[in-house]
Amino acid sequence: MVGKASLRIAAGEWVPWTRVEMLDNDTVTIHGPMDNLLRILANKLNFEYELVQPPDRMWGVAGPDGNWTGMLGMLQRQEVEMAVGPFAVSRARETVCDFSEPVYSENMAILMVRPSLQSDLSGFLKPFTPTTPRTEWLPKTDGSRLVVTTWLLASLVFMSSYSGILTAMLTVPRVTIPIDSVEDLVTQKDLQWRLEAGSMMFQYYQEATEGIRKAVFDGHEGTFQDCWAARQPIAQGQFAGICDKTTMKKAMSWDFSSTGQCHLYISREVAYSNVMIAMAYRTNSSYKEKADYWLRRVKESGVINLWLQKEITNTSQCLLPPSAGKSTNTVSGLDLDSFMGSIIVLAGGLTTAMLVFLLELCVSWTLAKCDILTTPSTSISPILIQI
Repeated sequence: MVGKASLRIAAGEWVPWTRVEMLDNDTVTIHGPMDNLLRILANKLNFEYELVQPPDRMWGVAGPDGNWTGMLGMLQRQEVEMAVGPFAVSRARETVCDFSEPVYSENMAILMVRPSLQSDLSGFLKPFTPTTPRTEWLPKTDGSRLVVTTWLLASLVFMSSYSGILTAMLTVPRVTIPIDSVEDLVTQKDLQWRLEAGSMMFQYYQEATEGIRKAVFDGHEGTFQDCWAARQPIAQGQFAGICDKTTMKKAMSWDFSSTGQCHLYISREVAYSNVMIAMAYRTNSSYKEKADYWLRRVKESGVINLWLQKEITNTSQCLLPPSAGKSTNTVSGLDLDSFMGSIIVLAGGLTTAMLVFLLELCVSWTLAKCDILTTPSTSISPILIQI
């Protein structure tokens, strides 16, 4: 019986695919779908393995001298036989390693704090339309006055209708989504954004020389480990992150399971679509061909999707649009903010009227004083008459 080969395999944390745990004896273990897959490959290909992490805990980017960091650097230097990752496949990365059959197809998007309901200051104007009826007559006769009276009664009906429509519009939640695409991200100034350190997306934007991609890289405010590690500051609105949707859904699952509420939002427009993710082998590895065979078998069986479904739960509510947070059958209570637009207009009108009134008083007082000074006296002094 041939003994089992002993391999060194690099591993990094990418929740929910891989969760890394350090034991007391400094042994590295992993959990999640990639752990399940690695155990199957070890059993079918008859090898034992030791998991190691790169010192910088990164996936890897190329340096100016062509040397790579992270797990990809370990593969480039052939310090390990493979790296479980999984890794986003790119041409640059293929120069230092061989990728396996794709494990999954991923989409990249923007993760940010969930937009909340906001009061609409202009809501009281919505019942009106841009066009108004015109009339070319004036009430001069009794018949015309009758028409005017009828019109006044009709206005009363219109006012009642306006009140009802206004109330209905104010009770409908209004959610403004300021960022729903990469273009929205780079054109706004309220929320800063960061990129995943050592990721394929970081390199994708770093290599851009013009357009939206360059604007994303030029405007980013630093990096973060990944969307799972940064889930709390993102949920608190400290910054937005560009990463994979699977991790975003896992973060949403954690958020809803922990708090019973949804604090995260995924942009509808993707930043990068159909990213192939795979395991990585050192160049010309003898294990690649056999491992790919079993990887295809596992993927075709649907087991990988089942593993992911077990990792990601309680996301259906948080994946709904923010405006769907309240039932359409539930009437929202009206608070002071709902009438703030009308109150501002009323306050503005009263202030203007008061200023006009004060101005009229000043003008009237000034004119009266001028009349007293300029009016000649009509009485003649008796002393002047005697003189």
